Amino acid sequence: MTEHDDRREHPRFPLRVFAEFDKQGRLWAVHVLDISYHGARVAILDDNNFAVGDEVKFNIELPGDSTPGGVPLYLHLDGVVAHRKKHILGIAHKPIAPQDIEVLNYVLANFK
Repeated sequence: MTEHDDRREHPRFPLRVFAEFDKQGRLWAVHVLDISYHGARVAILDDNNFAVGDEVKFNIELPGDSTPGGVPLYLHLDGVVAHRKKHILGIAHKPIAPQDIEVLNYVLANFK
């Protein structure tokens, strides 16, 4: 296998939205680059000390112009930094509540 082979069980889909990390009460603005059922890739431009293994609360805002009825949707995930390359972080995540599973499924079905 080469470094470009995709060994993911769940495919990633492009998603360009604002999100926020909460790491022990400190908030960080991030930009989501892509997402899958169990992970996401994000860019964080501010100086930070995120390291592999750090736990974060990952909150994604889906703007109203991309959702049914024009109502913004919010997706709340528990995450762990799985890898890091400069300002790009790979996050392994899981939904926090049943409604977050519904929103994640909506995102994956509609933002392909």
